[in-house]
Amino acid sequence: MSLVANTAVTIVVDEQNRRWLSRTVRSARAQARAVLRARIVLAAAAGLPNARIAADLQVGVDAVRKWRSRFAAGGLSGLTDAKRSGRPRRRLAGRADPG
Repeated sequence: MSLVANTAVTIVVDEQNRRWLSRTVRSARAQARAVLRARIVLAAAAGLPNARIAADLQVGVDAVRKWRSRFAAGGLSGLTDAKRSGRPRRRLAGRADPG
């Protein structure tokens, strides 16, 4: 019988990254998903458990685990969206507004 560790990844944020994350959270122009990810990382760095972060930010625990792990593995660049497989979207030139 194997036991799976149920401990969250420890997050350590240096001062430069903390400033960047805090600016993102306060920004009126940042994308909502970037603000959410920054909030997750800052809460994780404060030592809060995943379930508490998820409840506070009204997201799923899996989302908290995902962004916590990605930041731990890749720093700030880990918070960007990963490339998706498949054909890239095309913009339709000259398409009229249906409205």
